[in-house]
Amino acid sequence: MTTVERAKQALWKRSGLPHDDKGYVDDASLNLVSGVTPEMIADDYLEGSGREWSEKFKAIHSSAALAANTFGRWKSDPSKLKIWDMSGFTELKLEAQCRTGLRGTPPNLDALVQSPDAVIGIESKLLEPLKRTKPHFSPSDSRNRLPQCEECWWNPLEQLRDSQEEAYLDAAQLVKHYLGLRKQFSGSRKIFLVYLFAAPTGPPA
Repeated sequence: MTTVERAKQALWKRSGLPHDDKGYVDDASLNLVSGVTPEMIADDYLEGSGREWSEKFKAIHSSAALAANTFGRWKSDPSKLKIWDMSGFTELKLEAQCRTGLRGTPPNLDALVQSPDAVIGIESKLLEPLKRTKPHFSPSDSRNRLPQCEECWWNPLEQLRDSQEEAYLDAAQLVKHYLGLRKQFSGSRKIFLVYLFAAPTGPPA
């Protein structure tokens, strides 16, 4: 049994929720913590392109559910949210699309928070960092078609594309999120990309 499978089964057991043999509950609302309701968050997921609400969100091991349970309570009043020393947020969207300007499915951030001064894109992971992934870029990800890409991001993009080395960190996905944020929010506001992930304290029981 792989580390990922052992971690999944540990989460299923710890949750105490009724589920099928793949760790999925019948109703996505069962995966929500107290204080977060489907009425608060479902529309965001239904507007996204990842089919999260109707399919993936029902998994007890869903990273989308982790993001919703972490940030969903501030959907109705983002002004109460504080990230680092920043506050005064006016908008919070889950499963937010940020188009890079290229064709294809736009990257989906787990959460996007905005204030008059800042834009914060958040990518949330649960079990994904426990397995290696190979970086993937489209042939259309070329320098002349991505004018918003600075050298400090373009160089890693090329290195990842050339190496094709599997890693626990999906760096290619983070680069695409950055490109989407830079394309969509090109004004004077500061832009931040935050990577959140669950860190197990020990091996699955």
